[in-house]
Amino acid sequence: EDLKNKIIRTVGNPYQRFSEDALRIIRAIRFSSSLGFEINKDTSNAIHELCDNVLQVHPQRIRDELSKILLSMNVSVVFSEYKDVLCKLIPEINDIVDFKQNTPHHRYDVFTHTLKALSVSPEDLKIRMSLLLHDIAKPKCHKMDSSNIDHFKGHPAESANIAGEILSRFSYPSSFINSVTDLIRFHDCRFKNISPD
Repeated sequence: EDLKNKIIRTVGNPYQRFSEDALRIIRAIRFSSSLGFEINKDTSNAIHELCDNVLQVHPQRIRDELSKILLSMNVSVVFSEYKDVLCKLIPEINDIVDFKQNTPHHRYDVFTHTLKALSVSPEDLKIRMSLLLHDIAKPKCHKMDSSNIDHFKGHPAESANIAGEILSRFSYPSSFINSVTDLIRFHDCRFKNISPD
């Protein structure tokens, strides 16, 4: 019946199931994102209340689930709904949640901007990981001028450094880390078409 109604719930008490194995919290979110299923209210409540438990999960197991979530169709939806879990997995994300950008170039806070970018991106892990982390250093680089306009000078390079530290914690391959950090480091650059002549 749950499969027919596109509902995800634990077998039995969700608090007990998630206390037995906190990886199930991340997997529930991944199944919701990849299948487009809704998480049952009791199961969802347990995820939010027990999200600290994901700190017990081995980083490489988190890496595998995080990669699958990033490649799923509803990644921005589940990251919005379960940002508390995401912030436990990647604590640096917490700094960009609700961080305003008073600038002519942005109308969303940094986290919402990140989710919007993810929602329109191709299903490529390097690109989506880069988008998830591309503005991670904006709070650290924030300055406001005399006209109350925000500036984030140097944030691409600093975001690349922070992203490298995050991805290393999860033991992503060096080649993957280098590709992602390069994309982040140059994400604000505008490249001109150069004629072969």
